Amino acid sequence: MSSTKLFIAMAVILFLGCMQCCSAAGAEKQVAAAASGEIPASAPAKAVDDNTDQLDQEAIMQMCNESFRTSMEYLDELNSTGAFPDETDKTPMCYIRCYLDAVGIIKDDELNREKANEMAWATSEDTLEECEKEVTDKTNPCEKAYFLTRCVMMRNIVDMRTSNQ
Repeated sequence: MSSTKLFIAMAVILFLGCMQCCSAAGAEKQVAAAASGEIPASAPAKAVDDNTDQLDQEAIMQMCNESFRTSMEYLDELNSTGAFPDETDKTPMCYIRCYLDAVGIIKDDELNREKANEMAWATSEDTLEECEKEVTDKTNPCEKAYFLTRCVMMRNIVDMRTSNQ
């Protein structure tokens, strides 16, 4: 199973149990901290076991979901179209940033191509290059992570459909 499919499948499992959102005040505070470049203390600083280099993706997703809860509607839309239904809501964008940072796909809010390739996150190197270019103008780290993910997912969806024909 590709990393993108695993990410989506794990997200579905996680969000089925976590459908209620954070309180408005708590969510706003967490989003503001993440948007300013500070990952909340509840987010994993590093989720890679140095001895085995294995990611505990479920634990990462649970940690990020504790800080940045999102409704099932968002995840369903992301799974089916590659995009969230409301692209102004920063909470799910910050969830994406938290996850990508924890697994190492982004480092210091920049794409870590080596890790992205290692995890087979994108279907091609061209996808990573084009998507990275697409987000160069984004200054908000949560938006940048989300729009990078959206670009990669949409390209992966197109590539999978094309290869199945």
